Amino acid sequence: MENRHVGREVLTVEEFLTLSAKINYQLSARELKAPVLLSLVLGPATFSEPEQAVLLDAFAAIQAGYDQDRRRLGTPGVLHPLRAAALLARTMRQPTLADLLAALFHDKEEDLTQEALGAERFARMQKHFEKLRGQLGVLERHRLDSDIKWLS
Repeated sequence: MENRHVGREVLTVEEFLTLSAKINYQLSARELKAPVLLSLVLGPATFSEPEQAVLLDAFAAIQAGYDQDRRRLGTPGVLHPLRAAALLARTMRQPTLADLLAALFHDKEEDLTQEALGAERFARMQKHFEKLRGQLGVLERHRLDSDIKWLS
């Protein structure tokens, strides 16, 4: 049985910075092209069309949450979870949908709370998040909730 946790090659600093710049460039476009962003995040990882649809819903949820927020260094807040998922997609041999969702939402309990976002933006983000959860099976929902809890 193949160990799916055996990784691929580690990214160099230059590769990471290039990837980060490409993702940031897509985020700064007048109109976000979600399929292009998805392709950048997934890199060599392969996912079915239904799984890609779930990931696009995950993007919508984190975008609704982070909105135009910026990190201390000025980068979009949403860049961090996208980079985390992109790194995971490149370093795990066979990342699963659950793996990437955990990476995308790993700071949900810290950054995307009602207190941090305000009631209206939190409700908008939570609506997207619940739509995404509705597309998952019971075990996948449980794993996502558990991963979010442990990673936050």
